Amino acid sequence: MSLDNPQDHISTLFDEVMYPDQPLGWDIAGTEETVRSFDVEACTEHLARHYQPGRLVVSMAGAIEPGQAREVVEQSVGRLGEAAADGPAPAVEAAGSALRFINKRTEQANIILGGYACSYLDPRRFALDLLNVVLGEGMSSRLFQELREERALAYDVHSFAAKLRDSGCLGIYIGCEPRRAVEAVKVAVEELGRLVDHPAEAEELGRAKEYAKGRLLLHLEGTGAVSQFLGQQELLAEKVLLASDVVAALEAVTAEDVRATAEEVFRRGLRAAVIGPFSKPERFESALGRAS
Repeated sequence: MSLDNPQDHISTLFDEVMYPDQPLGWDIAGTEETVRSFDVEACTEHLARHYQPGRLVVSMAGAIEPGQAREVVEQSVGRLGEAAADGPAPAVEAAGSALRFINKRTEQANIILGGYACSYLDPRRFALDLLNVVLGEGMSSRLFQELREERALAYDVHSFAAKLRDSGCLGIYIGCEPRRAVEAVKVAVEELGRLVDHPAEAEELGRAKEYAKGRLLLHLEGTGAVSQFLGQQELLAEKVLLASDVVAALEAVTAEDVRATAEEVFRRGLRAAVIGPFSKPERFESALGRAS
């Protein structure tokens, strides 16, 4: 089903072009071949090997008495055995082709372009978050204003930041009329470059900080979100930050921090995935080459 939906499939292709020939770039749903190979024994063996107390975090939020919660968790989780010692494979940045391209008859071109950035353990991740807001989150972002409002190049355009344990990326999604796809990619690359040459001014950066802080605090009004926010950090990070810690870290980000983050994305090279009615990839490769 996802292969029949280019808006879904493009994300998988972008993972492949960013992290080719390694688990990080594989579709989490597997392939038809791998799914057909699974049996009950393989699934139960995987469960026994990986879902163990040493790898589990139970996170709770709400009207909970801590002592009672601990007792309940220890009674249930403690019955499991020891976890396997092997860990995830490290991320390896790509050195081959910068474009993953599928020629398909579609009414809309679907494109994701982007580059490598910092991990979720890197202190610069807060600058990456604000770069993402300035560049392509919301209707006041640079991408939305330039590609959609000013030039009418795209139906949908936005950016996103994906932070992993030992890698990360900044991506730009573009959904547009196929005849305007190459121009849209060129303008998106130019807008990212403009953040290197023309850093965010105080007012623009201030708006981005208020947006990021407000989104976080609004999200954490629900106990489910609080549980996920704290539990994910306990599982993955070296230190658990409270909402107030994140707010302070965002406030400390400077315009130069954001500019340097954009420059790093450019320096490490841009890559892209494209799905649409295109017979030749060279024009997209040329558009990405403007970043070099």
